[in-house]
Amino acid sequence: MNVGENVGDVGENVGENVGDVGEITVNDSDARIAVLKLISENNKASATQLAKDMSVTQRTVERYLKELREEGRLIRHGSARGGHWEIVNK
Repeated sequence: MNVGENVGDVGENVGENVGDVGEITVNDSDARIAVLKLISENNKASATQLAKDMSVTQRTVERYLKELREEGRLIRHGSARGGHWEIVNK
């Protein structure tokens, strides 16, 4: 294989899968539901832990958390270190 021979193949599946939660493959539209599921199992989970569990970056999880808070589906109580999440059922 020559250098650059398959350059066009690299981005073929970009954006399809965000990460894995257990055996469930998560795409971007379902990722926020996966965040809520993980928080329901551990309401003290940090963005770092959620990112590890989902196999995505911490920044990606922080974006999902922000979106969920803006929608009113998630509330953070307490400090970043000692607080916990509350899932709001709508």
